[in-house]
Amino acid sequence: MKILLIKPPLNRYLFAPIIGEPLELEYLASAAKEHDVEILDMRNAYMKTIKNLHKNKIAVCGAIIFGFDNDDLSSFDETLRFCLEADVDIAQFSSLIPFPGTPLYDRLTEEGRIITRDWSKYTYEPPGKVFLPKNMTCEELGRNIGRIYREFYSYKRLLPRLTRALIRYRSLISVFYLFFIFMNFRKRLKNIPFC
Repeated sequence: MKILLIKPPLNRYLFAPIIGEPLELEYLASAAKEHDVEILDMRNAYMKTIKNLHKNKIAVCGAIIFGFDNDDLSSFDETLRFCLEADVDIAQFSSLIPFPGTPLYDRLTEEGRIITRDWSKYTYEPPGKVFLPKNMTCEELGRNIGRIYREFYSYKRLLPRLTRALIRYRSLISVFYLFFIFMNFRKRLKNIPFC
């Protein structure tokens, strides 16, 4: 697993996991050089970071994007496994969106992989069918995002997650907050037409 370690002002850090070996590594390397970002291979360190955040009573929200050229159908289960193993409190799974004016949009346009310029479809929920992923169909991308959402927020995971949260945070307010988020995601999942 590759990790982007972004050092913004005031010594705060943003850790962004990149699962697999991204073909976008050249683009990331140039962006890293330009924006003072390091690309590190440190899955275990990332797991320790999450554990330390939890130890310090900080909830972890994972925001994961699928659809990069290195993603294939195995990426979904690998990512879900990581989120569950790391005990991520909240997760948001999204489709890559090549917004106009970005290098990604330009590259996908050159490759003939942009399939619509209807800007109303450039949304995270539901994942819009706006480009052709390299290693799966648009339908597989949307269907699998919906599948891992349902698995991550399944009722069988609710009680164990809330129990761990109560032990970890020692706060009923935190548990109620996580319960509210859990139920909100469950409700949203019913209304989002994943392919």
